[in-house]
Amino acid sequence: MIESDAEVIVGWINSRKHLASEIGLYIDDIHGLLCQSRCVAVSFVPRLANQVAHMLARNGLSCVENMFWLEDSPPFVCSFLAVDRRGWRAVGFSVANESGLPPPHGHTNLQGGGGSSPIPTALKLKPLEEA
Repeated sequence: MIESDAEVIVGWINSRKHLASEIGLYIDDIHGLLCQSRCVAVSFVPRLANQVAHMLARNGLSCVENMFWLEDSPPFVCSFLAVDRRGWRAVGFSVANESGLPPPHGHTNLQGGGGSSPIPTALKLKPLEEA
């Protein structure tokens, strides 16, 4: 399974339609790689629901040498591990659409796909009692 916080890209990958643009060439390459792998799903996950991946990617941008951890997690992600392990719904978060608009047709969950337009970009995670 591949998870990404780039919902529009996930939608393009899952649509299997050819895009007549430069980005379409990259999407075609991704389709080719997916056919060669054991990956069975590409899913949208909000960035706040996968902070460990976000922090690792952000840290990787500033690294000048390869780094790896064999037994312990890197210190800068430890505080996010508990949330990511239990899942963002399990720790009391829900998706709140701050645009005030209902999600587009077919986008009632966070798995992406379905419908033809992306969820508004003003999505944020809020504690359930505030949602």
